[in-house]
Amino acid sequence: MNEIEDDRPLPARDAPLRALWRGAVDGWAAPGALERLPAARRLLDAGADRDDLTLLARAVAYEAVFTTLEELDRARPAAGLHEDLLTADPSGRDGQDLWQ
Repeated sequence: MNEIEDDRPLPARDAPLRALWRGAVDGWAAPGALERLPAARRLLDAGADRDDLTLLARAVAYEAVFTTLEELDRARPAAGLHEDLLTADPSGRDGQDLWQ
């Protein structure tokens, strides 16, 4: 994980978005994360590429977080959190690696 450390103060809405990104999206890149799921462990044992599985898990996590934020935004129309989720990517790539 190539994380860009940024010491600038974050607007109030950025902190929870970054926490969601680190926990839900990038959490799948942590050592042993895939092995916690029996289905992923079986795929790895069958020869699946770890990087591809990690990318899949991260992309699915992103979609789940995005959809959740979108639904929350519908309940509070001015929030727009789902629109800013990609900017929470600490790598500075705005999630581009998820769609390669």
